[in-house]
Amino acid sequence: GWCKKFNKQEDEARYPTFVENFLSMEKFAQETGKEMNLNEYADCTEAEFLAIQKEKKKSEPAPAPATMPKPVPVASAPAEKLTPQKMLEKRLEAEAKVRAETEAAEKKRQEAKEALMKAQAEARAVAAKEEEERRKEIEKE
Repeated sequence: GWCKKFNKQEDEARYPTFVENFLSMEKFAQETGKEMNLNEYADCTEAEFLAIQKEKKKSEPAPAPATMPKPVPVASAPAEKLTPQKMLEKRLEAEAKVRAETEAAEKKRQEAKEALMKAQAEARAVAAKEEEERRKEIEKE
C-alpha cells in the first residue's frame, strides 16, 4: 500500500491526518473533475508539509521522508489502537460525512436554481403585463 510505496512505517497516530487529507483530495477531485494521487506527504499536517518544504529549499538534495519531524500529539490521551475494523468504520463514517456534505451542497444548488427560475418567470410575467398595458394605451390614442 501507500506506506510501502513511500517507504514509511505504519503509524496509527498519523492515520487520522492521512484520512483527512485523502478525503479532502477525493472531494476536490469530485468537485473539479481532476485526478488526484497520494504522494509521500499524505500523512502530513499542513504545518509539517510547510516545514519539509522549507528544509528542502535550504539544502539539496531534499531530506528523505524518514527525517520528517515527529508529529506533535493532538491530545494528551494515548493514541487509539486502530484495528482494521475500526479503520473501516472510520472510513465509512468519513465517507458518509462527505456524502452528506455533497448532498447538502447539491440541495442548496438546486434550491438556488429553482429560486432563479421563479424570479425569471416573475420578471417575464411583469414584462408581459407592462407590454399589455402599453398596447392598451396605444389603442386608446
